[in-house]
Amino acid sequence: MDPNGMCLVDSAFNLVAEVEPLTLREARGRWDAAKWEEAVNAKMNTLRNTTVKGHTKKGVWDVVDLPPGKKAIKSRLVFKLKLGKDNQPVLYKARLVAKGFQQRWGVDYVNSFSATAHPSAIRMMLALAAQKGWYTNNTDIQLAFVNEPIEETVYIEPPEGVETGENAGKVYALRGSLYGL
Repeated sequence: MDPNGMCLVDSAFNLVAEVEPLTLREARGRWDAAKWEEAVNAKMNTLRNTTVKGHTKKGVWDVVDLPPGKKAIKSRLVFKLKLGKDNQPVLYKARLVAKGFQQRWGVDYVNSFSATAHPSAIRMMLALAAQKGWYTNNTDIQLAFVNEPIEETVYIEPPEGVETGENAGKVYALRGSLYGL
């Protein structure tokens, strides 16, 4: 149990539904708010400081005023709690996701594409590793989506509660893709 009496796991070691917040507002009102805030800041700073392939300027987006006649796609933060072997929290993660379902084919985009490895290429690499006796390991490619530049100019609204001050009311003009596009 945490200091506020919230049970993180039930007797069958299943997560209680309330463990992962659904919104930033909910995350900020919890007993572990500092951990979620740290996860959000880390993700946003990474996106602000990453260079997208084909661009020299840092950042996945430019903060701009929405041009007249253009529509911005909403975005949100998705939260994920990684548990250790003892089912206690070990990593708090936040992901910025565009609500791409708001786009219309032929109006907002023409093609959709995600750079991923073909399953036969993965099988070939694993077979080669087995044949040669190589050690294999899995990895998580951080920011895999943003490394692919996008053809159309896409504007997204910052997630609620993230941008304030001089950037209030502005949108992000994306240079690279995000989850959900």
